[in-house]
Amino acid sequence: MKQDNSTTPHNKSGKQREKRKTQVGVWLDHHQAFVVSAPDGEFAMAESIETTAPEHNRTSEHTINKAENALTLKHLHAVAARLTTYDHILLFGPGTAQEEIRNLLSDDNRFRDKKVVIDSASQMTQNQIVAKVRDFFEPD
Repeated sequence: MKQDNSTTPHNKSGKQREKRKTQVGVWLDHHQAFVVSAPDGEFAMAESIETTAPEHNRTSEHTINKAENALTLKHLHAVAARLTTYDHILLFGPGTAQEEIRNLLSDDNRFRDKKVVIDSASQMTQNQIVAKVRDFFEPD
């Protein structure tokens, strides 16, 4: 019988490190996102994406809302562009941004075979964000 060495701590650790490279977590709202990945095998803050709205001078509420919606969509597309190389994606944050980006990803063929999970979360520090992603992908 052939022995499977993949369960030894050394090999398991190596496999876990490789698997982590395909996993990403993103805390996001409608104006900012924090991307947590593990390119070197350990989860860490990889990138911060921030979209700021330009100031509106004497325009109608309808025009302002239209501009804010366009800016939100641009922000979600910018975040989605960073996720194409990952197979397992955790999206979390306050409000509805994670649901909106999940819908955006579901309409994009590049994400058809990827696992996307959403969760809600309040405001978090960067260390809390990294810990949440690590805990999600590496449960006890």
